[in-house]
Amino acid sequence: MCYPNSSFYNEGVVDVVELHIHCMLFQLVSDNKELLHRLNNNAIGYCVVCGKAIENANLQRKTRDFLWCSRKCYSEKPRKIIALERRNGKSIQEILIETTKKYQNINSQQNALHVSTPYLYQIIRKYFGSDYLSFFAEHAIGKRQEVYARKIRQRKICTIPQA
Repeated sequence: MCYPNSSFYNEGVVDVVELHIHCMLFQLVSDNKELLHRLNNNAIGYCVVCGKAIENANLQRKTRDFLWCSRKCYSEKPRKIIALERRNGKSIQEILIETTKKYQNINSQQNALHVSTPYLYQIIRKYFGSDYLSFFAEHAIGKRQEVYARKIRQRKICTIPQA
């Protein structure tokens, strides 16, 4: 949120570019103050997945937004997933189900989540244990659900001949 000082607006005409620059500078100052507060207070970091305290983190690690205690925790929930969960205030499973019901095609859904199509398929496989066709057939609504249900039926009909 930008809180420009009142003298900035009193000049009459406010240039949009100048306002944007002023807001970005204000945001940087706020971020730096928070960062300095964390570093000066020797704040202990916590794993964003399991909540375990990370006490001996080096300076570079302390400045990051998210910390993981182990490779296992990082593999369970990488940065993009945590950012999606924090932005929406829900678990990744709820986000995927909600966006599948809301958007009627894959491009709209991936644009809303800010992910690529292969990554969307990968997280569906990882967090639901099924392929994307089954997921969309189960959680989509309307025409999209019918299309994916038809694709599943066609896949079951087609069998590969044994040589």
